[in-house]
Amino acid sequence: MVSRNTLLCSCDPGANLLLRKAVWWYSAFIRVADEPLDQSNRLLAYMSPYYTSRELASMSLRDRATFNLLMVESGWAATFPIYPSLPRYIDLVILQEVAKGAYDSTTGAWADPMMLTGYEYRMCVKLYRITRKLVDSESVSTRDRYGWIERYCVDMCTREIFGPQEYYQVAPYNRIFIWPNDVTEAVGKINLAPAD
Repeated sequence: MVSRNTLLCSCDPGANLLLRKAVWWYSAFIRVADEPLDQSNRLLAYMSPYYTSRELASMSLRDRATFNLLMVESGWAATFPIYPSLPRYIDLVILQEVAKGAYDSTTGAWADPMMLTGYEYRMCVKLYRITRKLVDSESVSTRDRYGWIERYCVDMCTREIFGPQEYYQVAPYNRIFIWPNDVTEAVGKINLAPAD
């Protein structure tokens, strides 16, 4: 557990308001995802207030919202589920509902029509670096040339799978990403179909 004061000091000011709402009188509970670190060695975790067993017994799933879910609901975070580390079905439904609500009501960062999600921004930075090398007549391998975007994208409502450069055809709140090495398994396990 982490104390409320420690968390408030380490978060940016925009997140502090949500964090105060989430952990007003509680210590924080942090659960590391199935894969604890992403490819950039960033911690993948869910954070929520730490509730007692008695408190949990009287709460709905929605009342137990994680800080991550509150950030998505407020429009200050985008969903980014990556197969196979997916939340339980009911949690995925709640995540999709709050993300769609924020997107449709142009809440938070979605108020800016030019807003890029974090993963889109990182793709743009990679694409810029590749383009800069090409413009400067530097040698760029085929792997590096197309390495700015790698993950396949699934529409969680239609179960259609899109190629890495077609992710934008899926609404941001319906996206599930899949690494190339996991596509074959995912097609069979979650019954995916190719996009038309």
